[in-house]
Amino acid sequence: MVSLLRICIFLLVSSVFAAPVLAKKDIAGSKDHPLISRYSDSHIKKYSETDFDEVDIATGPAVSGKPRPPVKTLEAKVTTVIYETNTNKESVLKVFKNYIHSLKRSGFKKIYTCSNSACGPDFIKQLLTLTPRVNQYLGFDPWNTNVRLANFRYWSGSYKKGNKVVYTNLVVKVPTFSKYPVQIALDIIEPKEMELGLVTIDLNSLTEAMNTTGKAVLKGIYFDHNLAVVKPESKASLDVIAGYLKKNKTVSVYIVGHTDNTGADLHNMGLSKRRADAVVAKLMSAYSLRKERFKPHGVGPLVPVTSNGTDEGRAQNRRVEIVLMSR
Repeated sequence: MVSLLRICIFLLVSSVFAAPVLAKKDIAGSKDHPLISRYSDSHIKKYSETDFDEVDIATGPAVSGKPRPPVKTLEAKVTTVIYETNTNKESVLKVFKNYIHSLKRSGFKKIYTCSNSACGPDFIKQLLTLTPRVNQYLGFDPWNTNVRLANFRYWSGSYKKGNKVVYTNLVVKVPTFSKYPVQIALDIIEPKEMELGLVTIDLNSLTEAMNTTGKAVLKGIYFDHNLAVVKPESKASLDVIAGYLKKNKTVSVYIVGHTDNTGADLHNMGLSKRRADAVVAKLMSAYSLRKERFKPHGVGPLVPVTSNGTDEGRAQNRRVEIVLMSR
C-alpha cells in the first residue's frame, strides 16, 4: 500500500514538472510590425508607436572621450517593440541571426553592425539613453549593457522600395553571459514630413498675452534637429510677431530660447542662444526691425513649462518665447 502511494505521488510530481511551459502573453495593445516577424518563442514586453519623433541609428562604433557613437538622426514615425524569449535556453547569436535573416528577406540592407567590445565603450547606453526616446526602452534596460558584463549584438539597416525608405535599429542582448532570457529591442523607423501649421499664433492672442503676462510662446517657429536655422515654414508666425512689433513701436523685447533636458547642459545652453539669435536676425532682415528692440538669450533646460519625462513634455519645453522688456 505504501509503495503504491509513493508511486502515485512520484507520477503526480513528474507530470507537474513535465507539463509544458505556457508562453507568456504580449502586453495589451501591442503587435508585431508587418515588415518584420518576431522570433518564434518570444513575447512583447513593451510597445510604443509614435506618429512623429526624432530617432537615431548608429553608423559606427562609440569612441572614448565622445558623448555618443556617430548617428544618423531621422524625423519619422517610430514603432518600438521590446521582446523577450519565453525561456532562458536561447542564445543571443541564434536570435540575432534569425532577425538578420528576416530583415534581409524583407529587403533591408546593412548600415552598421557590431557586437560587445567591438561596438566601443557603453555603445548601447549612449545610443539609447542619451535621447528623448529613452522611456521607450525602459523594459529593455539599456543601462545594463557594459561590454564587460553583457552579451549583445547591434544592427542598423535601411529598406528602399520606390520612394519609400524605412530604417531599423536592432539590439539583441542578455544582461550577463549567464543564462537569462534574451531581450530584443526593435525600432522600425518610417521617415515622414511633419504636418506643420497645427499650432500657430495670431496677432490678437499675442497682444493679449503680452498685455496680461508680459510674455508669450512663439508657436510655429521651427528648427531642424540640433540646428539653429529658422525653417521657411515659420513665416506665418514671424509675420505675426513683426506685425505686433510694428503696431507697438515703443516696445522692446527679449527673445528667449529654451530646450529640453536631453543632452549636455553646455550644448543646450549654446543651442538655445543660437536659436534666439536666429529669430532676432530673421525679424531684423525680413521685416526691417531695429536691432535695439531685441535682446536674445538662451536658458537651455533651466525653465521648463512641464516635466521632461515624456515625449510630449519635452516637445513643450523646446520653445522660443518673447518677453516684454520695456514699452
